Amino acid sequence: MNRLIQLRKEKGVSQSKVASEIGISQQAYARYEHEEREPKLDTWKKLADYFDVTVPYLQGMSPFRTTVTEFFDEDKFDENGAPTPGHISNMKKIVDSHKIDDAARLSRSINRITSDPEINKEIDNNISNFNDRLLISRLYEGITYGLGPLLFVNKGIGDNKDLLIEVAKQLDEINEKLIDASGFRNRMDQ
Repeated sequence: MNRLIQLRKEKGVSQSKVASEIGISQQAYARYEHEEREPKLDTWKKLADYFDVTVPYLQGMSPFRTTVTEFFDEDKFDENGAPTPGHISNMKKIVDSHKIDDAARLSRSINRITSDPEINKEIDNNISNFNDRLLISRLYEGITYGLGPLLFVNKGIGDNKDLLIEVAKQLDEINEKLIDASGFRNRMDQ
């Protein structure tokens, strides 16, 4: 849920005023507020500048109105160089927001496993612990971190076909171990 309505009301301005200031129609802005349409990145940036917040905050993806770098300003530390209690609290919020983002990303990935919402819900519920979710997320997305750069830098598979075939075989072995550990194959045989 974005924060457009909240920020506009805090600023005490109309939809027409915001729209005029950033160069869009009032109707387009109203659709953004009611999440009937999604602004393009350029529009998000204009809105964030207008409301003096970050784009992630405006989109409802971060609890922080300002950038993370502002948390390292000198006034965030006492005379001994230790972080102030308020600064520590803000740093914990940053860590927690990243955990929530990672968990949400994993939930979206899980929802692509099957088209059955009940199965996806059960899978999602089975990994409700944050640390477990981070581990599963790392495993689930792991190969994309290595494969993406390989394909980008080499503009495709190129000379790495043998390596990728070997990795695919290793993944097949890993998948077999995971299926065996789940007991899923035994349930299917019954």
